[in-house]
Amino acid sequence: MVKSKNNVELKEKVILTILVVGILMASIDSTIVLLAFPAMTQALHSDLSTIIWVILVYLLVTAVASTQFGRIGDIFGRSRIFNSWNSNVHNFFLYVWYSTYSYNTYNF
Repeated sequence: MVKSKNNVELKEKVILTILVVGILMASIDSTIVLLAFPAMTQALHSDLSTIIWVILVYLLVTAVASTQFGRIGDIFGRSRIFNSWNSNVHNFFLYVWYSTYSYNTYNF
């Protein structure tokens, strides 16, 4: 009986950790573009007011996509969509990490 209680507590901790990491990634994603202001202004040869529009469009697309993914989560199951999204983000970061050590990467 004690073993099953510890097993449930462990599952709850794992679920809480996954949710906290997902929320952290969402908050980082919405604010990380602010760090790119100087690089974007130089790369696009524009002023600050134009770059602010780029950031607003990015945040608008993110907000619209979150509502659409909410509907997809209602249809297919929230945990399945959440886990597939987290695995895709994880694979992306692994690719980025691998590409920093690869000699055959393409310049985008």
